[in-house]
Order: sequence, then C-alpha cells, then structure tokens
Amino acid sequence: MATNWVDNSGGYIALIGGIVGDSMVLTTQETSTPTGKIKSRMVFYNITLQSFLWNWESSADGGQTWKLNWKIYYKRKK
Repeated sequence: MATNWVDNSGGYIALIGGIVGDSMVLTTQETSTPTGKIKSRMVFYNITLQSFLWNWESSADGGQTWKLNWKIYYKRKK
C-alpha cells in the first residue's frame, strides 16, 4: 500500500507498507542526508477504538535495525 503523510505546515512524506501482525507499519524510501543514508518508518500499534501508540523510527543500515525517535500516545477525546 502506498500512502502519503501531510502535516499542517505542508510537510510531505511518501510511505509504503501496511498491516504487519497487529500493527500498521509505513516506511519511507532511503534518503541521503549529510550524515549518510536514512530510512524512516511509522509504526502504529496497540490499536483500539479509544487509543493507539505511534512510534517514529529511523534506520541508518537499510532497515536492519531501528532507532526510536519518538513515541506518541493518542487517545480519543470524550
């Protein structure tokens, strides 16, 4: 599945992926940066009707290992 992430300031990220087990995993293409090549991914998990967790992760080795950049907990407003 191909999808796009667009934020409220016009930031744009092209992603591919889908459901893996109980999670949704969306990954970017590898991009070149001044410090090397980086691949990023969003992992949505512990998904319920009321909440979910979202990890933003990066990899400097082509996706062999992943580093957590941030974790966000979303909860439905009552």
